[in-house]
Amino acid sequence: MTQRLPKEQRFLHGAMILTISTVLVKIIGFLFTIPLLNMLGAEGMGYFYTAYEIYGLFTVVFTTGLPVAAAKMVSEAVTKKNNSLADAIFSASKFLFYLFGLVCAVAMFFFADGLADLLKNPNAALAMRALAPMVFFQAVLAAYRGYFQGKSNMIPTAATQIIEAVLKLLFGVGAAYALLKLGYSNAFAAAGAIAGVSIGSVVAVIYLLFYKKKDDKYIEGLSSLSTDINNKHLIKSLISIAVPITLGTAIFNLIGIIDTGIIMRRLQDAIGLSYYESNWLFGVYGNAKKLFNLPIAFIVPLSSSVIPALSAALTRKDQKSAKGLTAQSLKVTSLLAFPSGAGLFALAYPIMNLIYFKSSEEIAIGAQLLSVLGIAVVFSSLVLITSSIIQVGYDVKYPAITMTIGGIIKIGLCWILVGNSDIGIIGAPISTCVCYAVTAILNIILICRKLINVKDAMIIFIKIAACSVIMAVAAYNLNGLLVRAINAKIACILSMILGVIIYGVLAVTTKLVTRDDFKQFPKGEKIANILHIK
Repeated sequence: MTQRLPKEQRFLHGAMILTISTVLVKIIGFLFTIPLLNMLGAEGMGYFYTAYEIYGLFTVVFTTGLPVAAAKMVSEAVTKKNNSLADAIFSASKFLFYLFGLVCAVAMFFFADGLADLLKNPNAALAMRALAPMVFFQAVLAAYRGYFQGKSNMIPTAATQIIEAVLKLLFGVGAAYALLKLGYSNAFAAAGAIAGVSIGSVVAVIYLLFYKKKDDKYIEGLSSLSTDINNKHLIKSLISIAVPITLGTAIFNLIGIIDTGIIMRRLQDAIGLSYYESNWLFGVYGNAKKLFNLPIAFIVPLSSSVIPALSAALTRKDQKSAKGLTAQSLKVTSLLAFPSGAGLFALAYPIMNLIYFKSSEEIAIGAQLLSVLGIAVVFSSLVLITSSIIQVGYDVKYPAITMTIGGIIKIGLCWILVGNSDIGIIGAPISTCVCYAVTAILNIILICRKLINVKDAMIIFIKIAACSVIMAVAAYNLNGLLVRAINAKIACILSMILGVIIYGVLAVTTKLVTRDDFKQFPKGEKIANILHIK
């Protein structure tokens, strides 16, 4: 009989649930994005992406720091079988989520004009206001997700992500289409698309309210230690963990907004482009970033799942399990990130051509931006997973420091490069790539000093990078051959599928992926048997 792994060593089960939901959400997301960007064009998407930059800053408190703090504390309480404390932590965190959510939503709505003017994109103010209600509902969602993730239950998070995606597709695209048909401008249509997004969040909140009631009935009969619970103490503990994490991500998001302002200002003031030309280029850049964010989304389930698992191992003072979780999460992240980045770099033009139909010029410029962002995918993914590991197990302040260092470098490079007429908008992804590279290297240095052997880590990185490069070269050449015989879009799809197969074969033959790795996933041993992996 196969030995059942301890809970903290089976964190990939939770990651698998979130990964499956992520695949569905991304497929639905493309069904949302493709018609939208072809309806609105680069101009309308420029307003759309600018609004989301501001949204990212306002939601950083309850999408990064507080959920991590809640998940960590709930995980520790559940490990000690103290359900009363877990529920008290949820109540305290819910108060903070709702408070910050309401304040941020109101601020985003009433300061939309000033923020849009500050970024030199005044027409984006309408989209910002349309997105403001979603800020509060995302805070509510984050409160429940943090609680269930702390209990290593990823089903509520996965379900709500799918609900949001489906309703965003139906109402967001529908609203944009209807407004354009009625003769409204791209700015109004972008706002309509965003308003549709908020509907999905409302329905997702309703789902979680019912799910929590069902969960409460389930745990009524479970053992719970009696404890004197001080709500003020819990709130202080949540804030003490959340603030350093939030500051790090807030600094990064703030730098992203500064970056947006720099791009718009330097294109207009340094190079001499008009406002509409600058917004058009920013929209093209946003389209490329949409694809850049796709592979990174598959790292989020890993970082979310490793938080409660690592926290539980450390609560039990099990250093061996903690080190194993760290090594495993870094390996799986690299196995996903390296080939994804290499694939985007090699097939940048075919991929942009696959999803974009409106303008050959936008495809060409977008491909140049995407090829650089493909390299950044690797470093960005490593930043995400290493920050989660460090925040939970070691020093919550360290990622804030490394992110700040990387962000300052990003701002300086973006100012210099985008303002150079020979480089222009290409300077934006270059500065992004350097920023993530510096941050990732600093994080990995700390982890190697504390948890894993540097030599072992380098061997794994080199082997994965080599397999990824071989895959990318093969996919690029296959696309070149196929495009001569069949439709370019079909050729791109076939090249990507063949690239995945080639990478999979290389990963198995070089023993990057072993039978033990498959055992960590649901039905993994059966899959290993089918593939004859020993």
